[in-house]
Amino acid sequence: MLLNFRLVATGLAALAGCAQALDMTNFTTNVAGCGTPGLSLEQWTHSEEVLAQEKNTTKREVAQRHKIPAYITVLAKNNTVKGGNIKKSQIQQLLDEFNKFYSYGFELDTSVDKIHRYTRPDLFDPNSGMFTGDVSDIKAEYHRGEGDYASLNIFFLFRLTDWYKNETTTGTWANGQTWTSWSSSSGGTSGWGSIPLAELWTASNAKELVKKDGILVSSATIPNMAYPGYEGSLSAFSHEVGHWLGLEHTDHLPHKDSWGITACDRDNDGIDDTPTHMIDENVERIMQTCPPQGQINTCQHLDKRPDLIYNLMTPKTYGCKMDGLTAGQKQRTLDVYEKFRMPYKGQMQQKGSWVQPQSPQPKGQQAQEVEAPQEEEAPQEEEAPQEEEKSQEEEKSQEEEKSQEEEKSQEEEKSQEEEKSQEEEKSQEEEPQEKKPQNGQGNWRQKEIARLQSESDQYWDDFHREQDKYRQSLQQTDQENAKNCFNKVDQDYKQREKWLKESMQEKYNQLQAERDDMWNWIEQYRQQYSQWADEEWTRQEKGFSERQKGYEQEERGYWQDLERDTKQGEEWCKEEQQRANGKSQQDLREWADEYVKSLKDYNSRVQKYIDSL
Repeated sequence: MLLNFRLVATGLAALAGCAQALDMTNFTTNVAGCGTPGLSLEQWTHSEEVLAQEKNTTKREVAQRHKIPAYITVLAKNNTVKGGNIKKSQIQQLLDEFNKFYSYGFELDTSVDKIHRYTRPDLFDPNSGMFTGDVSDIKAEYHRGEGDYASLNIFFLFRLTDWYKNETTTGTWANGQTWTSWSSSSGGTSGWGSIPLAELWTASNAKELVKKDGILVSSATIPNMAYPGYEGSLSAFSHEVGHWLGLEHTDHLPHKDSWGITACDRDNDGIDDTPTHMIDENVERIMQTCPPQGQINTCQHLDKRPDLIYNLMTPKTYGCKMDGLTAGQKQRTLDVYEKFRMPYKGQMQQKGSWVQPQSPQPKGQQAQEVEAPQEEEAPQEEEAPQEEEKSQEEEKSQEEEKSQEEEKSQEEEKSQEEEKSQEEEKSQEEEPQEKKPQNGQGNWRQKEIARLQSESDQYWDDFHREQDKYRQSLQQTDQENAKNCFNKVDQDYKQREKWLKESMQEKYNQLQAERDDMWNWIEQYRQQYSQWADEEWTRQEKGFSERQKGYEQEERGYWQDLERDTKQGEEWCKEEQQRANGKSQQDLREWADEYVKSLKDYNSRVQKYIDSL
């Protein structure tokens, strides 16, 4: 959760002998921040396991610099800059900030498409201006690109749930002098990013999740957007991209469901060179003053290194200058992009599940293609109306001329295509032939037929080789998917088995401890009350025996459930393997049919040529 925060202060002061109004210097409270939820323990554990498999591979000497296709969408409250229709130059500020942090291995390629702009007043509360829609729905509706999980969709919204206040107070001292003070504060969520999932292509809803992939950033993070003089938070954009590249908050708590949110978690973000730490109210009070690095160490019993309070992925910052990323975080972004995002499209194609995504026109928006949108209520732009009308007429005339030229060009292209098509048909009918000797040669026709037959045989041999190669590829993919499925079932079994043994053993140990305590207590009175001691122990032992039987029955039920669930999981894997094999066979048949059809067409043309000899 990226929060920008500085100490709130409201000061009153006056200078002796000064009769003019005094402007107080006050700090700004910037607490609007990141709303990105961390991965669940299961997702986090799986990601760590997948990345750990690659740790033994040879490390790259020089990091490859990835060019990430970036699609930018602006969703504004109205068609003014203050309404969220931010300028291209303002967006460039954020991109420049990104380059400062990620130039070691990444570049955002915004040339793949122009900036898409829409005015959507229905998405924002008319009073507060806060976003009232659904984050996932917005990302799905305006999603662009190849649907390959390696392209970044960036959405700039007028606001998310962030709010900003800037208040000025004036007064008069008893001596007649005036004073002025101001204070400002903010809160809510100003950014949201998607954290990639390991091996997403194995999920049944993979395509749906890809459609909802991307980051959302409030336009108020840009300087002077919330109100004049507001410094903004340019690092918020880079922080959200960090999530998109697989980085968790540095104090992420993967075990919070078991340990709570107030405990130090040694795992945190899973990166070795980010010290274990946590942020509580005491730490927040210290961080408001932007202390020097090294003064805070919240989990000394686990990690002697000081907290990285100015790391880009620290969940809360307070308007202080950010240091960037550690070497481990940089390596993590490269590993995640190369292992989680880049392989997605190829894996989906191998499964036969990838389809070129469609980009329907989003509903209910008013498209805006204004590269430099007008400022809100800017009367200077309304001067010289006659020149504007003249300019509009000239633009209209130019558009008409351009339209005529395009129609003419299209007709010429169509004519050229028809001529080309006729030439190709004629060429096909006259299929490859050497110049036929006019005087005739006795064995020329036989040699020509033999040459063509040899070529045809070669093409068929190529087909059989490609067919075998494709078949092996499909079989290998199916086998790997089946192996992963059975491994997952086995892993689930072992985890539940371990929990079952530990939990039941704990119950049995507790029961035995109670039995021993009761025996020792009764033994104290056995010498004086022998008969009572025997009767009391018999009664207590009966209760212990009944509890023992209850625990044993409970344990049998757990084992039966575990065996049943494991068997069902294995059966599902078998059925899934059969479905995958059937799909692979169908894909192979369709591929072979298409290939054979093209070969038969070729043979038919060759036969016509031979008949003409």
